[in-house]
Amino acid sequence: MVSRITSPSRSTPIASNPASSSVVTTATLTVASTMDRVSSVDRDKVWQFLERFTDLAAGATTVGVLAVADRAGLLAKMADTDWVTPLELAGDQFATRYVEEILSALTAAAVVDHDPDTGAFRLPVEHAAVLADPSSPYSMAGWLDMLPGVMDKIDAVAEATVTGGGVDLSSYDER
Repeated sequence: MVSRITSPSRSTPIASNPASSSVVTTATLTVASTMDRVSSVDRDKVWQFLERFTDLAAGATTVGVLAVADRAGLLAKMADTDWVTPLELAGDQFATRYVEEILSALTAAAVVDHDPDTGAFRLPVEHAAVLADPSSPYSMAGWLDMLPGVMDKIDAVAEATVTGGGVDLSSYDER
C-alpha cells in the first residue's frame, strides 16, 4: 500500500510489497516549504488554480454520485418519468433518504432540475440522452463505470509508479 509523503523533507514509507514484506523507505523530498516562498506567490494565480481545483473536485464528486444513481437504477427510472418527488421516485424500490441526497447533489451540479415550489425533480431529456440511454448517440454512460474503477486503483498505480511494477488488468472491475 502506498502512503502519502506528508512532509517535504522526511523519509516516509511510500510503497510496500505485501508478498515480500519489504517497504520502500528511501524516498526523501527536499523541497522548500510553500510558506518559505509565499512572498513570491502570485495570489491571483493561486486563486485561479483554487477555482480550477474546486471545479475538478466537484466534477469528480458528481461522477461518483452519478455512478451511484446509475448503478442503483435511479437515472433509468428518472429518464422514464417527468417531474417526480423523492418519495414518488423512491417508491418501494429505493431508500427515500438516499434518493433525496442524490437528487440534491445532482441539482447542485445542474444535472437534474428542481422545482422548489413542489419539491419535484426531473432529469431533462437532453441529460438523459447523455447519462441514461446507452443506445443514444450522445451516451457517455460508460464513463460512470470506467472512472470509479480507475479511481479505485489509485493506490496500486501509485505503488507501481514508485516500484516500477504494473497493475494487472485482471484487478480492474469488468465494467
